[in-house]
Amino acid sequence: MSIRTLAIAAASVALAGCAAPKDRLVYDTYARMQTGTSTQADVREALGEPDQVLADLWLYERPDKHLVVKLEFDDQGRLQRKEWIDAAGETWEDSSDR
Repeated sequence: MSIRTLAIAAASVALAGCAAPKDRLVYDTYARMQTGTSTQADVREALGEPDQVLADLWLYERPDKHLVVKLEFDDQGRLQRKEWIDAAGETWEDSSDR
């Protein structure tokens, strides 16, 4: 194997390791979170770390996608209310409307 081939192989491996992780904030994953039963740990595992935590309110924001997700928890850490606000897709879902 030539030095050039080795250099290309090494660069390919290095670039693969730098690839951005796939964003887990998608509607299907959000929809699986159930009020009254999903916990903060469930949400964190499914959606990742929130962008902001304000007491019992977690915010996930994707300005480039015009998307905001608001999740409110009760004092036991269970999901109490969830909101999906997708301005680009013109979708607004609020669990308190059900």
